[in-house]
Amino acid sequence: MPVHRLCANCGRELMIPPSRAAAGKQSYCDRACMLEYRKRIDFYHGDNNPNWKGGLVHLECAQCGKSFQVKRSHAEIRQCCSRPCKAAWRSANALNYDPERRVRKECEICGAILMIKESHKDIEGRYCSRACMAIGYRERLAGEMNPNYQDGRSQDKEYQNEWSRKWRAAHPERVQHWNRQVRAARRKATGTFTKDDVAYHWRQQDGRCVYCGATLNNDYHIDHIIPLSRGGTNFVGNIQLLCPTCNMRKGTMLSIEFKIRYGCADAKATIMEYLQS
Repeated sequence: MPVHRLCANCGRELMIPPSRAAAGKQSYCDRACMLEYRKRIDFYHGDNNPNWKGGLVHLECAQCGKSFQVKRSHAEIRQCCSRPCKAAWRSANALNYDPERRVRKECEICGAILMIKESHKDIEGRYCSRACMAIGYRERLAGEMNPNYQDGRSQDKEYQNEWSRKWRAAHPERVQHWNRQVRAARRKATGTFTKDDVAYHWRQQDGRCVYCGATLNNDYHIDHIIPLSRGGTNFVGNIQLLCPTCNMRKGTMLSIEFKIRYGCADAKATIMEYLQS
């Protein structure tokens, strides 16, 4: 049977299950009453908070003597207030730091004093920070002094030019693609296409020129049906594959203009199709 109880906040009579009544917990008529009651009695502060674990503990930094606060559960393992103080304290205490056994060196850039281990004196201590190291690599370690130096190739313009010529000769398709994209960008034409799109057109045209039907070799040209100079786009739907002769003849003409000028057999049909569209 339900048990009669009163709301702990507003005193309204409630009917709650026997299991909840046996638990001995406070009862509320709704969530708003529960939040108001807990706020009124300061439920979440101090000992009333179910997660309260005694609060923070004040400690004194073992390195600089500054007072700081930590959780009570961390009081036994914290000795310092910050990471720099912890590193200094460990060097002086936990790691048995002995100043007499350290080598004194100066930063090559700013002259800061560095205390280096005897075993590390030949591999550390040139720079005090990454900022000084960057300056040293840029100004003091130029040319052969730089560990990334590769026989002067990075500074040899003639070598770079020769390498570029060889690469372009070995990858003509990529060079042509880049050149086409640059020309389209200068014309402010929208769209782009890839080599896969060109391969699709090759299959659609059966490897033949659109106009003369000649078999296309590796020297085929990619033509814009509506030239870029006349407002054409650079999308895949505006390109076609032509032989060099037809593409040079076409120039900046439209397809219909080219067919009329050079007397293609289907010129009349093309004109009618163009007019109807």
